[in-house]
Amino acid sequence: MIIRFCFILGISIWFGALVFFAFGAAGIPFKIANTWSLTGVNPTMPEQIVSYRTVGGAITSQMLIKLNQIEIIALFLTSVALFLAWIPEHNRSTLLLFQTLIMASMGILLLIYMEKIGVRMFEIQSTIPIDFSITDESLKLAAHKEFEVLHKRYSSLVSANAILAFLQILLFSINPLAKVRTN
Repeated sequence: MIIRFCFILGISIWFGALVFFAFGAAGIPFKIANTWSLTGVNPTMPEQIVSYRTVGGAITSQMLIKLNQIEIIALFLTSVALFLAWIPEHNRSTLLLFQTLIMASMGILLLIYMEKIGVRMFEIQSTIPIDFSITDESLKLAAHKEFEVLHKRYSSLVSANAILAFLQILLFSINPLAKVRTN
């Protein structure tokens, strides 16, 4: 029973957090900042042009840090549940192996987008002044272009994890991990 609870809690939190962020929270800082009359100087990077995109991006990057922390907790809960599910021999099946491999893939994707891509995006955002209002490709700095590529890659990997989390929920309905022994 505890195995099922930990797994469904972890995977539901993970999936719910990703969906909420994608469809609810991610755009809000930009929408709010766009309504402000932004003037002045960025206190951490005076050469950075202050615009709704830089303010919205700074807020969203802090939200991503919190989202990643939630994902780590969810990964821990689901990993513990899967580990415990493997202990009784009667639970072991191809479906459990598939669920475990999906969870391992989700953990690897999380590490990639959190530690590799996310860290580099934050470095660019916090150290290199970028005018995000420029839309002409020929005028964009190399750092701006790199940031856009990283942002697309980050979003793609997070989307893949959301799909895998949904798949895990579906598989859980078929194989609820802890089976009652029938002898």
